[in-house]
Amino acid sequence: MDTSVYGREMAMSLSSPDIPSLQTISIETALLSYSDTSDDYVMSVLSSLIEFNFPLSVRERAFLCLARRGIISKSHVDLLAAHLFHIDLRNTDLSNATNDLFDDIWSLGRAIESIDLSGADISACIFRMFFKAHVCRPSSLDRVIRLCFSNSDGLTDYVVSIISESFPCLTTLELSNCKLLTPVSLCAIASASYKESLTRLDVSHNEASATSLLQLSSLPVLQWLNLSFLCGVHEFSLPLQSRNLKSLDLSALHGLDDQAIEDMLLGTHILTFLTELRLTESSVSSACFRNIFSSSCSEDGGGRLPLELLDISWCENIEATDISKVVRLCPLLRSLLLRSSRADADTVLTVAASCPSLTELQVSRCDDISDICLQELCTLKGLQSLDVSWASIQNQSTVSFLWSCQTLRVLSLQGCKGLGVDVVDALIQGAAPQLKFLDLGWVNMFSSTLAETLSGTRRDLIVVDYYMQVYIGGVIVADRI
Repeated sequence: MDTSVYGREMAMSLSSPDIPSLQTISIETALLSYSDTSDDYVMSVLSSLIEFNFPLSVRERAFLCLARRGIISKSHVDLLAAHLFHIDLRNTDLSNATNDLFDDIWSLGRAIESIDLSGADISACIFRMFFKAHVCRPSSLDRVIRLCFSNSDGLTDYVVSIISESFPCLTTLELSNCKLLTPVSLCAIASASYKESLTRLDVSHNEASATSLLQLSSLPVLQWLNLSFLCGVHEFSLPLQSRNLKSLDLSALHGLDDQAIEDMLLGTHILTFLTELRLTESSVSSACFRNIFSSSCSEDGGGRLPLELLDISWCENIEATDISKVVRLCPLLRSLLLRSSRADADTVLTVAASCPSLTELQVSRCDDISDICLQELCTLKGLQSLDVSWASIQNQSTVSFLWSCQTLRVLSLQGCKGLGVDVVDALIQGAAPQLKFLDLGWVNMFSSTLAETLSGTRRDLIVVDYYMQVYIGGVIVADRI
């Protein structure tokens, strides 16, 4: 068949309605799906993809492989330059990268909007080369709006300073767990050229200082802020000033005492416009937790808060009664994460009665989660994800729950010792028709044979057996989850 026909067929297959959520087409998918990588074929695929008006992305396997083999020629570069929006080099070994490679990347992407180097094996020296190659093309800098460098051991304060000066329209910056960063980088972010456009910032798992956090709090249009697991801060003073803030993660900030969290959340009335709040592993007291929510409701005057996600997993100080009181103030909750908290059966009943839009609930390793909880959760018609691991639930209530929940997609029953083979039989017969993931680890009855049978019958269902082995289509695909 003519290569141009091959190329057009590839582009048309990628536009299939079977891929409704596709946002970008990977050049890797398009170019490496056939053995034919001739110049005519590559040009045909790229031309067809552009004709279908797809935004394009390139991953390391496609770019590095094709570039080294000389398949990406000058004509391809010209064709791609106005259509390549995303460079994805996550977890790539760039330890031996050269200036020529980075020059090629930037020449391919005069329209690049997003760069992801998360987890890439890249030294501080290579990072500097990467951005120096970009700075040499200042006309393209205004287009870059998203940079992700999480888990990058080579990212330094110097590189962050280059970023701060060079990307004036940046809206997303993810720098989680970059071991060489110091509080100097956080201060640089607060005064960067993009400070008026930055809406999403992740600096979790890094070293910080009270001064650097205070400066970050002044970012005017921030909507999403992750400060979880920061170290080096013993006294918090974070008067968040952006009324645009929608999501805040303060997980595992062990220097965050009751007074600091009240100043942060009450002093700025932030809960009256926040939609996501994560306090995982927080030492906040039950009285403080109750007070910040009830006082925020009084300030709002409407008697309810707009919160859609609340995570207080592993918050051992918050009493079950106060969790229930807060849940009643947040009827718009869609995700409630209470793993290893003091939530109990009454909490779950309150959730079922107060949060009709709930799609996700996690109450693993919580006391007194029993059959009545499953019965009440059946009333949540949009529930998609449920974790009741290590709960005291039995066969009959679980089977009834599975037949009632038509929208459930993720279910964890790990360690639920009261379950029997009836649960598997119900699933084989078609209960929970939307279910895509089932964890029955450490459930005594759930042998490898049953896991193989269930996953072989429900071939779109990922199943975890007693030994934490993962099955898809009747076959083990991983020894442990």
